[in-house]
Amino acid sequence: MPNPVPAGTYPGSFTWDGVNWNGPSDFGAPKGEPFPPGDYTLSVSAIGEYDEAGAKKPFKVEGTFVLHLVP
Repeated sequence: MPNPVPAGTYPGSFTWDGVNWNGPSDFGAPKGEPFPPGDYTLSVSAIGEYDEAGAKKPFKVEGTFVLHLVP
């Protein structure tokens, strides 16, 4: 059963050590080289449906920002 999320702003953060990595795996994928300095555009999006008075309604949210990496 889905959990409703009330409308609002939800600040958050994540920690990143600056290196390329394919994520945890069952074969112990090693971390790679550091990302080169420069500008990167990060985008996050979600597409889905919510229930409004018994009717399914579509939603789409997006956020984009530029990240500047320095050595």
